[in-house]
Amino acid sequence: MQSSIQRRHARRETQQLRQLENLRHQTHCRRSRSHRSRRRSHRSHRSRRRSRRSRDKRVKENTLKRILLNNEHMHDDPNLENQVHLESDHVESPPALGETIPIPPPPAINQGTGAGGANTRHKNQRTVSKNLGKNNTADHEKIYDHIEKNSGATKKCTFGHKCGSKTGVKHEGPEDVPIRDYHLKGCSIKNGKVSIKSGDGLQGFCKHCERLRRSKRLEMSRENNKDGGYDKYEKDYGKNTKKCSSCEQEKNVRDCFKLSPGMECGIHNSCNDCSRAYGDSMGDRLIKYRPDGNFKYKKTEKNQHDDHIMPLAYGGTNEEVNHQLLSSKENLNKSSTIPYKNVNEIPLENMCERWRPLLEKAKSENISMTDFKSRIFTAIAEEQKYIYSKTDAEIELIYKEYNKKNNRRVDPKRCVEKFKKYCKEILKFED
Repeated sequence: MQSSIQRRHARRETQQLRQLENLRHQTHCRRSRSHRSRRRSHRSHRSRRRSRRSRDKRVKENTLKRILLNNEHMHDDPNLENQVHLESDHVESPPALGETIPIPPPPAINQGTGAGGANTRHKNQRTVSKNLGKNNTADHEKIYDHIEKNSGATKKCTFGHKCGSKTGVKHEGPEDVPIRDYHLKGCSIKNGKVSIKSGDGLQGFCKHCERLRRSKRLEMSRENNKDGGYDKYEKDYGKNTKKCSSCEQEKNVRDCFKLSPGMECGIHNSCNDCSRAYGDSMGDRLIKYRPDGNFKYKKTEKNQHDDHIMPLAYGGTNEEVNHQLLSSKENLNKSSTIPYKNVNEIPLENMCERWRPLLEKAKSENISMTDFKSRIFTAIAEEQKYIYSKTDAEIELIYKEYNKKNNRRVDPKRCVEKFKKYCKEILKFED
């Protein structure tokens, strides 16, 4: 029978054996983990070696391609031997030792008529909105009120100061500009509610900067395209086709587009068919705005335009007092802008008789030019909407009286047709 001392020694030995066994197990586990990590490390080294080999292979292939493309001129020199040893699956029998295979010509590049060589870098065609120039201004005042409520009455214009500009134009004067001195961007009214596609609904630069930028761009484009034409377009853009901004079809520039030196690419944005259709829908300005008078200057020099000082779109009259002769360049730069800084400078006699009370009220209230333009636009749009709501017989009677008053010989039925087409297709009036 064991004594208590013997039992104690037995328990101690058992504990020591267990501790030793645990120590051996831990050592084995550490060695296994170390072995596994070494195996993983070897695998990663092998994968890195494989990736380096594949990368080197790609570099060699790309280098060979560049050599093939950049040595096109060597084919034109019969005295220059430019041959490389190549292995090809298409060779029926392997080449003899020292035998060389000529470099094949580079792949053809579709560059259009008159384009440059294979290494010529071509310009990218700028995308033009199909709604360019088709502004419905009847709802502008509502949209400006909505933007003013959400974003405030002013917006900072720092055009050209941070990143510069292609034309060199920079904003001058105070940075805080009234929101009505900005053009709207991506705004419309749907079901009586203002809808803005993105941002605050305003252009990134004020109207003054836009006028300077537009004038400078016209000068730069005319200078760049003065000796150009279709050949220059094909050389710059590497193709003989252009995408129409209206129908969005790719068409041949020589057959379907007119030259326009004032455009950046030297070609008109709209094809001949779309330009003709748009011109028909826009109609005669006298039909759209029905200005007073029937005067027209006789041009005395080449490239002269008979310009309305106060644009018809802002209520200007067609009497002699509102006419001036300008060069075509000056007239295109002026466009439909009002050549006065404030409403107090606008002569009453330059306005149609029915719009003069609106100008007198604007002068008495001393409102800004932007507010006046918004008011006159709204008034003209409301008049057009009122006439459009009448029957064809009533509209025809309106134009009969207008032709008689201003001594115009235009078919009233044609006036009705043009006016309704303009209101429906351009102003988007509903029947």
